[in-house]
Amino acid sequence: MLLKYKKQVYRLANILDLLIKNDRVISIAEIAAVNQCVERTVYNDIYYLIDNYNDLIELDFSHSNIVSSHTSVGNIQFIYENIIACQPRTRLLRLIIERPNMPIDFYANEINKSPQSTRKLMCDLDDILRHYEVKLNDKRLSYEIIGEEDKVRFFIASFYDSFQRNFMLPKINIVYSPKVEPYFSISSKFRYFLKSLEESSAMRYRQGYRLNDCETVLTLEEESQEIIIRYIKALDKMHARIEDHFEELMDALQDMGYVFDDTKHGQVSTILCHILYMRDVIYSVNNVNLHSVLYYVKNYSRINRKKFEMHKERIEAILSKMSEDYEHVFANLIFNIDSIQPSLDQPHSLNVMIYSDISRDHAYALKAHLGTNFPLNTYHVYEGDVTYRAPEMNGFLDFYWRHQCMGIISTCDFPYKVEQPKVTVSSYLVGSDIGRIYDFFHELKTHQS
Repeated sequence: MLLKYKKQVYRLANILDLLIKNDRVISIAEIAAVNQCVERTVYNDIYYLIDNYNDLIELDFSHSNIVSSHTSVGNIQFIYENIIACQPRTRLLRLIIERPNMPIDFYANEINKSPQSTRKLMCDLDDILRHYEVKLNDKRLSYEIIGEEDKVRFFIASFYDSFQRNFMLPKINIVYSPKVEPYFSISSKFRYFLKSLEESSAMRYRQGYRLNDCETVLTLEEESQEIIIRYIKALDKMHARIEDHFEELMDALQDMGYVFDDTKHGQVSTILCHILYMRDVIYSVNNVNLHSVLYYVKNYSRINRKKFEMHKERIEAILSKMSEDYEHVFANLIFNIDSIQPSLDQPHSLNVMIYSDISRDHAYALKAHLGTNFPLNTYHVYEGDVTYRAPEMNGFLDFYWRHQCMGIISTCDFPYKVEQPKVTVSSYLVGSDIGRIYDFFHELKTHQS
């Protein structure tokens, strides 16, 4: 985890991890053993999840077991991220990033803490941030993150990349040079990080911060382009760390079932360097769960699960020569390279309507995920009164036709018949949901033709 949190956060994270590992059934005794606590504490933690997230996780007791029936792994991952995002330390760091140079009373009021408690959190944050070559500056009785500006922006981008389901920055549109543009098409997940870096750079520019070592004054667009170039150069330096074992790794991945032409080798190399740089230089964050990878391979990956299990240890042995944290490097690598495919293979140029019965923010989070996995389409969020109920029919269809939509992606079934093409998905897109949306888009494209 990025920051240090109270013990309950780690206990809840372990429970969610066990739900994935044990296919949504875990015993109270096992939880107590893993968390090294008494069973009364386990029940308190379970009731916390039920009180705050049961609409997403559907927990229930069965004898001495906890069961989460009909719950997507994506929901479990979202809950894990949301618990951390809601912690005072995380909220405070976000405030300092987005609203720098404010007095302590402002931050204390925003996180509902006393000024004394907030100062203690500030000290803790400063101690942690120094490990990432950035630090807090409080010399003017106000707070900001300082350091080498490119490293500050790398750090902020990784923060938003890790909390992409909870925190969002204003979008900007920049036309990149032919040198930079190809990096945005390497993979959807790498593209999301570069967009986070672009948006973080724009935010810092508007706040008055400028990149170091620039001979001339740059515009916002020029600085955003420059920070992408600097990050790519930082990844280039990581190539020396992997080059001795890279061809061996590519052979193992192809034996596992992946098919790469010569143009894909450079993409895989860049993705691997990005994962290593994120983990070892920016900060270590396990945002891809090992157990989630197994679920992902079983339900969605393009490779055969038996081949995956047959070659997993071989690939981990190769990655162990590049990183001590080879298991999580492997997990991140599989999630990333599985999304590499020619853009022409992806359904594109579709107008799609998004409907969520949870909230407007949730609908926009769904839109962000769709934009990451299927970036070549246009998505329209229905913003009517939708909280935990089906929308009013006439307004809903008026919105559909007004935006010339071709299909609907919804998080719930409607109580009435809808003739328009529709697919219902779990609250967060993962695994089999992504595969079903992929098929749904292909059907829409076929009908469009």
